[in-house]
Amino acid sequence: MKPYLHRFMKDFLLGDTPEEVSELVLSTLTEFSVDLRNFFPMEEYEVRVIPLESWNDVKGERIIVLPYSELTKDGSLYFHRADLIDAMENPDLGKIKLILWEMLVLKAGYMLYKNYKQVKDLEFKNDIAILSSVLTSATLIGLDDVKTVTSVLDAKLEVIKNDLEAVESIIGIMELLNFQEQQQAYEEAKVKVTRAGAQFIDAAIINWIVLQSLSLAPIADPREEVRRLIRGSLLTGDLNKKVEDILNGIWAFYDILRLMGKEKTIELVEIRDKIMEFRKRLGLDYPPTAQDFSEKMSVG
Repeated sequence: MKPYLHRFMKDFLLGDTPEEVSELVLSTLTEFSVDLRNFFPMEEYEVRVIPLESWNDVKGERIIVLPYSELTKDGSLYFHRADLIDAMENPDLGKIKLILWEMLVLKAGYMLYKNYKQVKDLEFKNDIAILSSVLTSATLIGLDDVKTVTSVLDAKLEVIKNDLEAVESIIGIMELLNFQEQQQAYEEAKVKVTRAGAQFIDAAIINWIVLQSLSLAPIADPREEVRRLIRGSLLTGDLNKKVEDILNGIWAFYDILRLMGKEKTIELVEIRDKIMEFRKRLGLDYPPTAQDFSEKMSVG
């Protein structure tokens, strides 16, 4: 079976307009839904993909807000036409991988939202993205779709590093600017480091699931263990606390990797440290959260 990366790329190559692509990807999302429900049984709920010119054109109550997309209560997945066109015209770029990932995460998120009352009752609806990312990553690992998972992870790391390099440049010239220019530069840097944090949460979750699966391989079927992990802990108890525990657990996981790596720190730990350094310098003295991105942010 072809990796989901290849299936989505075919949809983007066959479509002549963002509207055509939006129709073509629905069949791929339906295929993913079948695999998702085999992994984590739920009732099916359909979605639709809508290209738009401006985020101000989104209709309905927002459930999840991601860097390239938004999901509303009626199952509409909104994407900016310019981003879809860019992905169509440049299929080798990372953007198509980021967009396809958000399509999978929003599909999983909508099904969780519709199937589970405790998901609807989350204090911060954007936390559904955390649950969806865990579930989507685990589903693809369960299918042995390593190609999609690693491609998405590479694309996320690339955009994170680009944003952080831009933030470093902005901070480096801040003292040379007048007050008004400093305010503008501060806002631009804040948006970029927040966007990097949003992508980092996803990258950290994807990598966490991959490493969990690999570490279990010698003693058990990693797919079964990941299924047990998801089913046994994702939707039990106080879900608001559970999401916090997931994030804290992932944070601690990378702290352990730092200790194990000693002098040779893995790339994700270095990226996390850089994000935290810039967040502190910009007055965001706390780890990235899904709520940071609850309102759409965009800068060039």
